Amino acid sequence: MTKLEKAKEIIGEHFNEANCGLFRNPSLADDDREVLYNENGLTVLICRFWHYFEVFGLSDEEFAELCDYYGMLSDVYKWKNRTIMGDDFKKAMELWNQVMESALIDADTLKCIFDEEESK
Repeated sequence: MTKLEKAKEIIGEHFNEANCGLFRNPSLADDDREVLYNENGLTVLICRFWHYFEVFGLSDEEFAELCDYYGMLSDVYKWKNRTIMGDDFKKAMELWNQVMESALIDADTLKCIFDEEESK
């Protein structure tokens, strides 16, 4: 598993706890952060109070791809949490489960799934 794939997996698993941001620079405010992963040159921290991640050890291109993935998770999360009932709720839960079961899904595929579901 590449560092990017591992970062996506960790972000996907903990997204509900930190859906307000993704950064590659340490907090200047010295917020309390917890280490989620620190192996093979990749470090992922979470600030549960302010709900954000810090990720270190990715190239510029990898971090940009991770940001795209995070943005797609954010879109799905917002869509999932809107007020919905009946069949729409069932579709939203199926979509969310699909995303969470496949944390390594790429951002373009996730956007296609999201757009397809939203157009229904």
